[in-house]
Amino acid sequence: MGIGRSRQGGIERSTIESVATESDVGSGARPGLAAIVWGGLLAGGLDITAAFVIYGVRGASPVRILQSIASGLLGAAAFQGGRETAALGALLHFLIALVAAAVYYAASRKLGVLLGRPVVSGLLYGVAVYVFMNFVVLPLSAVVQASCSRGTMKRPTSWKRERPAA
Repeated sequence: MGIGRSRQGGIERSTIESVATESDVGSGARPGLAAIVWGGLLAGGLDITAAFVIYGVRGASPVRILQSIASGLLGAAAFQGGRETAALGALLHFLIALVAAAVYYAASRKLGVLLGRPVVSGLLYGVAVYVFMNFVVLPLSAVVQASCSRGTMKRPTSWKRERPAA
């Protein structure tokens, strides 16, 4: 089934949103839960993949990147926790993505434009989430503050792979 639009109750809805809502109703789940879960998993998966590729080319390991996410909660101690703090970082990353998807879903119930123009709205919402994370969440977190100068996220030096001594 392709992406399309349909009119329902005076509001244009995308086929993707309609399918998610219909599957929710058929399964007895709360309306929108599938859309939130799939949206959060997709956004979180794409985002962490981008981070692994972009920072991996620069020498950061996936474990270190995930530990840096956990450092928002644990501070510098996250980098001493091994795979356990990396797992916590992954959990936190996907929790944030699921919350962002839930906020978008809730807003779409009130603002018809979010359903009528899902691609443009989604892209603009992604920018808004990026700005919120960089200017509000990161400065308030336990992340080493040197990596968050003037609200812009810079790659922490702790993401670099340790090189064996020659």
